[in-house]
Amino acid sequence: MFTLKKCLPLPLVIILLVLLVFLGGCGGQNPVKEQITTLRLASTLPIGHHQTRSCDLFKKLVEERTEGRVKIEHYPAGQLYADKDLVDVLPQGGVEIANINYGMWTGLVPEFGILDFIGVYSSPEHAYRVQDDPEVSKIIGNKLAEKGNAFILAWPGMEARGPLFVKPVKKLEDIKSLKVRAHSEYCTYWFKALGASPVLMSSAEVYQALQRKTIDGVVSGGTSYIDRKFVEVAKYPIGNAFATYGPFALVINKNVWDKLPKDIQEIMLQAGKEVTTYCRTEANKDEETAWKKMESMPDVQMTYLSKEELKRWNDLAVPFEIKEFEKQVGKETAAKLLARVEALREK
Repeated sequence: MFTLKKCLPLPLVIILLVLLVFLGGCGGQNPVKEQITTLRLASTLPIGHHQTRSCDLFKKLVEERTEGRVKIEHYPAGQLYADKDLVDVLPQGGVEIANINYGMWTGLVPEFGILDFIGVYSSPEHAYRVQDDPEVSKIIGNKLAEKGNAFILAWPGMEARGPLFVKPVKKLEDIKSLKVRAHSEYCTYWFKALGASPVLMSSAEVYQALQRKTIDGVVSGGTSYIDRKFVEVAKYPIGNAFATYGPFALVINKNVWDKLPKDIQEIMLQAGKEVTTYCRTEANKDEETAWKKMESMPDVQMTYLSKEELKRWNDLAVPFEIKEFEKQVGKETAAKLLARVEALREK
């Protein structure tokens, strides 16, 4: 009879038997699967809006480039949280990623205020240069990590011009005592300086408030006036570019960020750069289209303030905003950030 024992030395027989047992045991097991990281992304703009499309693009780029190691579940149009709720929810980890209105974060991170001024920036491009400036980014990024437990992934663009009212507003005196929805803390300062009564509320509440005339106006991007149908219930927009752009940032909870492998962090940062470029381009096109559409509506009465009238508004409001900013961040930090704004202004 043929046996291994007769043909091979005993030690080698034992080694072979051990190997056979080991291989046989592994044969019935599935290979170990690489862990999938699932991240929820909350955004608040309507489905189809360029900011929402930008969040979809971020999801697509990250999932493709991580080859399935990261899955992002995008919840647009406030399906998870309203923009004002994200100030509390994201730092605590209630959601991992969010496209935030950082104008609502200035109470937590006052340094965001430099990017929320109305009447200070000469164009959206001017505001974007300030957002991208290394010195500005460092100051805001450090404070956001410290106080907001968050890290900036991208600066999705949103352009804006003037307010939309339920009654004609053609001069400074017309805005006195009007109740106007403000989207941020510095927006409230702007209206307060002009003599209006600002009301800080989520964009999801604005349509009904305008319809019921519990507010007299709103300031946002033209895309919001169209996409959220505000122009159905308020017919008097001002076409001057007061705000120039909307205050949004794509951020991730810092605890979550710190646990991600370095290669995934790099993929997300690169995706964020591409999303920033894409969204700013789309914002410009969509804002132009929105204002042209409003101008073509027969029941909408567009107003453009003269240079002299516009100066009256800004001469009142801008110093008031800067004074409040200095109170919140200190004169030294305010001076540094304001100097960068001026250095990056178009000559």
